[in-house]
Amino acid sequence: MLYEGKELSYEALETLSNQLANQLTKEYNIKRGSIVGLMTNRGFDMIISMLGVLKTGGTYVPIDSEYPEARKNYLITDSGLEVLIQSEAIETATSVSTITLSEDNLSGYATDFKAVIPKANDVAYIMYTSGTTGNPKGVSISHDSLLDYVETFTTYFQLTQEDIVIQQSSFSFDTSVEEIYPILSIGGTLILTPSGGKDVEKLLTLIQTHKATLLSSTPLVIQSINELLETTSLPSLRILISGGDALQVDYVSNFSSKVGVYNTYGPTEGTVCTSFYKLNKNSVSNCIGSPIANRSIYICTDDLALQPTHVIGELYLGGKGIAVGYHNQLELTKERFIDNPFGEGKLYKTGDLGYWDDEGNIHFIGRKDHQLKIRGYRVETMEVSNAMLQVQGVNDSYVLGYKSHGIQHLVGYFTGDCLEVALRTALRNELPDYMIPTYLVNLETFPMTANGKIAFDKLPDPIQASEKIYQKARNKRDQKLIQIWKTVLKVDVIGITDNFFELGGHSLKGVQIASRIQEEFSVAIGLKEIFMYPVLQEQSDVLATMEVSQYEAIPVSTVQENYPLSYSQRRLWFLDQLNDDTIAYNITFGHWLEGTLDLEALSYAFSQILKRHESLRTIFLWQDEEVKQQVKAPETVDFAVEYIQYDNNADTDETVVDHIFKTYNTPFNLEEGPLLKVYAIRLTDDRHFLFINIHHIIADETSVQIIIAELQQIYNAKVNGNEVALAPLRIQYKDYAVWQQALEISKNSVEKSYWTEKLSGEITPLDLPTCFPRTTQQTFSGKRTKYSFGKEISEKFQTLIGQHDSSLFMGAVSLIKMLLYRYTGTKDIVIGTPISGRLHPDLENQVGFYLNTLALRDQLSSDMSYENLLAQVKQTCLEAYEHQQYPFDLLIEELDIPRNLTRSPLFDVMIVLEDMDREDHQSSFSNLIVTGEYVDEETSKFDITFYFSKRGDELHLTIEYNTSLFSESRMERMGVHLEELMQLVAASPEKKIGAFDYLSTAERTQILDGFNATAKDYPLSGSFLASYMENVATTPEATAIYFADRAVNYGDLDASVNQLANYLRENYGITQGARIGLLLDRSEWMLTAMLSVLKLGCVYVPIDKSYPNSRISYILEDSHADLLISDVAFEDSSEIQTLLLSEKLEAVSNCSNELERVSVNGTDLAYMIYTSGSTGTPKGVKIRHRSVTNLMYAMESEVSATADDSLLAVTTYAFDMSVVELFLPLHVGGSVIIASTSS
Repeated sequence: MLYEGKELSYEALETLSNQLANQLTKEYNIKRGSIVGLMTNRGFDMIISMLGVLKTGGTYVPIDSEYPEARKNYLITDSGLEVLIQSEAIETATSVSTITLSEDNLSGYATDFKAVIPKANDVAYIMYTSGTTGNPKGVSISHDSLLDYVETFTTYFQLTQEDIVIQQSSFSFDTSVEEIYPILSIGGTLILTPSGGKDVEKLLTLIQTHKATLLSSTPLVIQSINELLETTSLPSLRILISGGDALQVDYVSNFSSKVGVYNTYGPTEGTVCTSFYKLNKNSVSNCIGSPIANRSIYICTDDLALQPTHVIGELYLGGKGIAVGYHNQLELTKERFIDNPFGEGKLYKTGDLGYWDDEGNIHFIGRKDHQLKIRGYRVETMEVSNAMLQVQGVNDSYVLGYKSHGIQHLVGYFTGDCLEVALRTALRNELPDYMIPTYLVNLETFPMTANGKIAFDKLPDPIQASEKIYQKARNKRDQKLIQIWKTVLKVDVIGITDNFFELGGHSLKGVQIASRIQEEFSVAIGLKEIFMYPVLQEQSDVLATMEVSQYEAIPVSTVQENYPLSYSQRRLWFLDQLNDDTIAYNITFGHWLEGTLDLEALSYAFSQILKRHESLRTIFLWQDEEVKQQVKAPETVDFAVEYIQYDNNADTDETVVDHIFKTYNTPFNLEEGPLLKVYAIRLTDDRHFLFINIHHIIADETSVQIIIAELQQIYNAKVNGNEVALAPLRIQYKDYAVWQQALEISKNSVEKSYWTEKLSGEITPLDLPTCFPRTTQQTFSGKRTKYSFGKEISEKFQTLIGQHDSSLFMGAVSLIKMLLYRYTGTKDIVIGTPISGRLHPDLENQVGFYLNTLALRDQLSSDMSYENLLAQVKQTCLEAYEHQQYPFDLLIEELDIPRNLTRSPLFDVMIVLEDMDREDHQSSFSNLIVTGEYVDEETSKFDITFYFSKRGDELHLTIEYNTSLFSESRMERMGVHLEELMQLVAASPEKKIGAFDYLSTAERTQILDGFNATAKDYPLSGSFLASYMENVATTPEATAIYFADRAVNYGDLDASVNQLANYLRENYGITQGARIGLLLDRSEWMLTAMLSVLKLGCVYVPIDKSYPNSRISYILEDSHADLLISDVAFEDSSEIQTLLLSEKLEAVSNCSNELERVSVNGTDLAYMIYTSGSTGTPKGVKIRHRSVTNLMYAMESEVSATADDSLLAVTTYAFDMSVVELFLPLHVGGSVIIASTSS
């Protein structure tokens, strides 16, 4: 060895290591299995101490002296060192015994030492690697694994005594193992370096000075040497080995072609390396070759199924190189070192991903934990990094995840002279949008660790590095877009680098932004683009590329007596006609008004609103075989606010509100109108309740908000003596209806094609179990139950949704669909959701029924993860938003769905995300305080409607349900299940949806302990005929069986049973446990035969005589029947012994009526009954005596059976109901009436 100008021969190394071994054994009692720490310099001391410990049979633990004190102390404590060997000038504070290594200190010990011969599985060294818990974990490597790797390495690279190896790696990193042991085992020269690979120039000089032939290092060190080789060369080098990271071909461009360059792969747990790959000019950087000698690599799924070529899976390592395990971490060892299902020994579960190519080489893809979830998609950071490397001007790259505001982003770090804009543009041409890093950070060089790997903790913060704090508008387009964002998102300061989702954006906001962009820029942009380009500058740049389309205002229609209905109105009118006097389509709401109410101002305000909005003055008439809408002139409308005195002032608010809703929520006559009713109910002078009832055919939820907002403005102006200035309405609802009907259907061809394709094929109604039978005609009686999810779980769930660039609505839909799937097992699930339908900018301040409905269809399976479900739901929602213009009611007609009067078409479940930004009107009326917000809670348009809302940081749920189908407790339990699922997916979104256990602790306890609290102390130890035998002894004259005109008492019955049993034993050699087939007509002898078989301790196999011969033969053969008792001749190929009972009755009667008792155990079989089998052949079900005994006592208790009872037996004895019918009466001392086959 050579170190800083000094030499050490093999003889001297042997002597010094022997002396150290003697010191260790004599002074410190180090022996086989002892653990010794090494904290030496990188010179001779390092090698002497390694060999000295191994000779004693001990295990060494290398500890880099440059580690922080905390890490050094952790390794000393966790490894359980008995002694620590240090070089001079290296000190560390520890309570462990220490040895300071020097020739003077060793000189007093003998120079010869008889080395301990280790066993194959003895641990040679423990090397600590990074741990997922934050603390390093010790990997224990055996002598067998170490020896095997040394021999493999020496042979593979053809090492000889002439080779000279540079040792540049820290000995706490396992590259040092292949640098040190192979060359020493072959008698070559080892060059030790004081600074290792940190000082690349010194390393290069050492290689040149000592004519080194082999260098093993990391890609970053090799890259640095490669840059220096532009002005020099390494003529002596013949082998260059890269490990620990991906080696780019460009990193070795200046090395001589005579140098063999090898990319290697292997975690510490696999003893240095598991595969080698020799690079050529066509090599790709991620190819790691094939397994080396005595090693195996399997690429598998999570379920250990082998992956075919070119299919990515996890790498599992096998063979001699597998570590013993993790030091002092038994559970982690069991988790990562598993039994090998493909051969002998253990497999190490690496967590690395890769795939086989056609040549049998493995391509490394990255770590499983480098799999990030971006906007609901799985992203391999290596894939993004490789794409960056393909861009001109990028020398190296590394991609990792970065969380900002709870949302997962990609950060792409790179070196080279490529501009960020050019890199982003190039990536857009190669990768999907979700794989484009949010942040691109240009570095001069990557920071490195002592082991030559990227120092992740020293990478700059991407936000600070990219200065993405605030960037002002670049142009007028940015300015306009910023103003739109400010208006919709209600954020004061927005820059071009801000993100739509980070500012609280969701689908409702996205629709508003898209609508305003269409109006401002005259481009056809949809919600999909808003979601795809959430950063403002990206959105602005996309707008610049879009073709400007002429903004077309909705025209004012010509004056007509009557007007057509919109598609939504047309269907609602039909439903209203179908259900006479229904209130299902009423929109009702109310508020308490505290203070002085100006009744005149209130009436005036409503009259002005009716004048302003024609839809509130519209009626619907059937004319000329079709329905039309007619707008009545304001002066012809018989409308007034009704003032009502409520006299029962002692009633609670709840009672008052309940009375008002039941009294004044009445049906409308669509032909007469008005379809708006307003009531001001007076309780006291300063307390009123305002109740509003409006038919859905003329308004929707947005309309209600518009009416309330305008009511406030007009009322306040009237009270304060001011003029109200509302912006005039250019169009009315009738104009929209005419415009919608006039639209050419071809303009909707894209939307139509999407929906007819999306909803093609059979759509099976969701078979959600109901609490009550579904009626022959759909009902609308309803109720609401409310549920709050709590702040902590709400925040976690919203964080998860945000990390996937999804809206809260998408998260809610995914939860509901998962719950419905778990309830029903239905994989094809369609649920509905209302959408504003106000795509056109002209419709923003209109009152009318613009609401459209979207049918959201998704395919679910138990093995899909929640993340995959969320991504699918997101895609479904975005596509639905993009095609939302097509009327749902027209779609129903197009699909030609058969009308089912018991339920709604397409779906029975709706989901609604209530407007989270609805203004608070509590103090908006002059001299009044508005409190409470009450809505109708006694109707339900669908089986179930889920209303999600957000107040503050907390999520809330209101479940509206049909009370004709569901109970309140069922809905409350559904809320609990949703909360359980919300909590579970927030904690483990990668988990399969079929694996989530959504039962609450209380419900689980109820099911396991409550419903199943059935323990009874029944005597189950012997035959189930024990009670029958007691009845024979105590009441022999009591009638046991009635058949036809015959009656048989217990004494006579048991005598016949014993006689038949003796006949079977004497003539057929029947012994306990035999299986006896019964093929008998229904009579007292059928039951007698069953009892005889049971008293012999045998098993009866009942066979119905109506069975085909083939089935009878199968049962006899499959049951291994020893005898068939029949009353008709039966022959088959089995040649089974057969007793023709009808012919042997006289012989039977001559047998003794006393039977030698057979001891029957409760676990013995009593009978075997054959049931239909899924394979097409029947299957025999074996039942024990104790099971029948338990049944007898349970039935006795359940039906209060006594000896006075008679039970009619009508079931074939080949069906197990016969067990109750035949044996329960005998169990309680009663009578069994056996019905004949004919009766």
